[in-house]
Amino acid sequence: MEAGRIRHHLRNSLHDPANAVLVVGFCAPGTLGDQLLRGVEEVSIFGDRIPVKARILRMDFYSAHADRGELVRYLSCQRPDQVRRTFLVHGVDQSLEGLRGLLEAEGFKQVIIPKRGQRFEL
Repeated sequence: MEAGRIRHHLRNSLHDPANAVLVVGFCAPGTLGDQLLRGVEEVSIFGDRIPVKARILRMDFYSAHADRGELVRYLSCQRPDQVRRTFLVHGVDQSLEGLRGLLEAEGFKQVIIPKRGQRFEL
């Protein structure tokens, strides 16, 4: 819920108690989705304060994301010495740090957790 069209839809829908928002999957702490799930009374979207009157529902048994073990298995078909850099860009900081440690233990070099807005030349 941090980027894309969803923010426009939420800005136009959250104020109406006739609406419902179904949150599917994990929302990192501090994100808009996390705020909604915690039941805040208003949120900031594009600098506007939006009252939260819509029902917020959670369905956390669907995920399109691989877990740590699946990610390590996915990368295991690569030769670590042939991979110049690996970018970890989606997840909670503590989990990303743990995954970085696992990948480094597997021999991957330059496992990078970029800061938001940070740029790299490939």
